[in-house]
Amino acid sequence: CFMSVLTLEGAEGVPLVARFAESDNPEVREAAILAMGASRRADAVEWLIAKFAQTADKPGRKCILLSLSTSRVESAVAFLLDLVAKASPAASTLAVDALSIHARDQQLSAQVDAALAARSPHSSKLVADE
Repeated sequence: CFMSVLTLEGAEGVPLVARFAESDNPEVREAAILAMGASRRADAVEWLIAKFAQTADKPGRKCILLSLSTSRVESAVAFLLDLVAKASPAASTLAVDALSIHARDQQLSAQVDAALAARSPHSSKLVADE
């Protein structure tokens, strides 16, 4: 349903779906967030990136990063790679996990490896839970 709204309404559908992405119902929230990434709309990707900065809970952050990864939009991939290279160990790990769905993409895997190698020695150890 959310994908249909984004497809039919275009830019005007993003705010509507974004409202559902703020829902207290975790299933509705997740469906809306995943639809935003699947739409591959630049404005939806921008919203997801902004939402990530405002989200503290691990499941919410994980869902947003997975949505960005599935979008395959250049700005989303760049954001994820930047998180891998520069973010906290927890956020970096979540970004690596989100990008792992593209494990067969050798070029992207090489970019993930380079981003991991770029981490400072103090933050090179990734942890699953922080």
